[in-house]
Amino acid sequence: MTRGFLGLDRRGWPGTIAVAALIALIAVGLPMLNALISPQRALPPGTVVDVGRATTFTAADGWSEDVERTSPLEGRAVLTRGALSYLTEARPSTRSLEDEYARFADDIRHSAGAQLFNGATTFTTESGLTGISGSYASPTGDGVFAVFRSGDTAVRVLAKGPSDAMATYLGDVERMIQTLRIGTTT
Repeated sequence: MTRGFLGLDRRGWPGTIAVAALIALIAVGLPMLNALISPQRALPPGTVVDVGRATTFTAADGWSEDVERTSPLEGRAVLTRGALSYLTEARPSTRSLEDEYARFADDIRHSAGAQLFNGATTFTTESGLTGISGSYASPTGDGVFAVFRSGDTAVRVLAKGPSDAMATYLGDVERMIQTLRIGTTT
């Protein structure tokens, strides 16, 4: 048997080098490739976004879908525009619309110092869906939220971001909320 460097057999080195190169590719190359691929997908004007649970809305022009956080199978769609995010979640519920609003407001109230600053406002979307909305401020920015219910589905909408971004895109947020549909609302 021929011994090489440090008493190792030279015939095993090509395989060892190939395995080491593969490990280096996985450990270094794939994370670098992943960093180059954006998780955002620009949406064409008028795109109808499928949230899941037969819930849809129309994206405002200039928004992008966060493909890593969006999952119709989980009843979630996330859009972004600059530092502003727009989250829509659809899930099963047997609570009343008012109870859903109170629970969502409590969730927001308990998160990172958010302060609710306006009361609940009831409104109707373009499709005739009744919702309740509110807004809040926190040390990290502002937010607008709304809750809807139809059949056994409750939908939560939360737009949040820095105050200047919220002020700039509040019209977009309101338009997207107005286009929300659950099931067969017309």
